[in-house]
Amino acid sequence: MPAPIPSHAERTMWFALRSGRAGAVFRREHPIGPYRADFACLSLGLVIEMDGGQHMATSAYDAKRDLYLESEGWKVLRILNINWFQNPSGTLLAIDETLEASRLERMTLFPDAYAKTPMNRLRKLAELPLHRLRRSFPINGEAATGSS
Repeated sequence: MPAPIPSHAERTMWFALRSGRAGAVFRREHPIGPYRADFACLSLGLVIEMDGGQHMATSAYDAKRDLYLESEGWKVLRILNINWFQNPSGTLLAIDETLEASRLERMTLFPDAYAKTPMNRLRKLAELPLHRLRRSFPINGEAATGSS
């Protein structure tokens, strides 16, 4: 079955997500069981669904779908298209917070598996504090003290 044609909201969201938002890698139109997720981050078990006006009439279908995805271990974040277009920076902030919460949850549930990803292996080995603004490793000889 061919992937459906993405909406304008999905196309613009994909441009924001495909750059590796907060270190997460997303797949677009990823099949999960009998459903297709708009965007899925496999390493964090997160699905992002873009909902247009048609989803108001199909809320029972969406609830059944969310229940299935959650029973398979996925966390579902639904974003209304109107929210995305009216407040993209706020929507991206909400996505970043959800990514961080999913990352922390995965670390506690699967500590060994989580440490196997390349960036987490580096963090575990180096045990350097993250840069306070970029939330990443210090670069170009910056001090690794993490002080404010």
